[in-house]
Amino acid sequence: MKKLTFMFIMVISTMMIQPTFAGSTAAQQIADTICTSLKECHGESFQYSQCYVSALLTDQLAREFGAADTDGELRFGATAKKVSDGELSVNMMKLNFCLTYLENLSCNDYEGAWDELSPSNFGNLENVFNDGVPVSCSGVFY
Repeated sequence: MKKLTFMFIMVISTMMIQPTFAGSTAAQQIADTICTSLKECHGESFQYSQCYVSALLTDQLAREFGAADTDGELRFGATAKKVSDGELSVNMMKLNFCLTYLENLSCNDYEGAWDELSPSNFGNLENVFNDGVPVSCSGVFY
């Protein structure tokens, strides 16, 4: 009975903190989806981990997903701190729609985000949205 009670408390406490946890990792989920898609398009030569770190360090993605750039330079990974500090919120429904949107893009859609001729240059990840940021992605952060 003690084990069951402990598990119940763990589930309840996890449910209570989940919105903050999920919100603080929205940028990580988006970076993972973009970099996983690029790796699927380009194969083994593509450096996923370098893409992922670059995505979190860029100051070009936060605005694309709805975070107002009040500091002049808001790195995408820094959105997690802004969420945990209460300065930003995450629209979980839009995040889920956006992740689905990014997962369903074709390799042609990802064409401008990375150049095989400059494999260590991930400075153009925001070019995933050459045709404009879809509504489902533009309001992830608010």
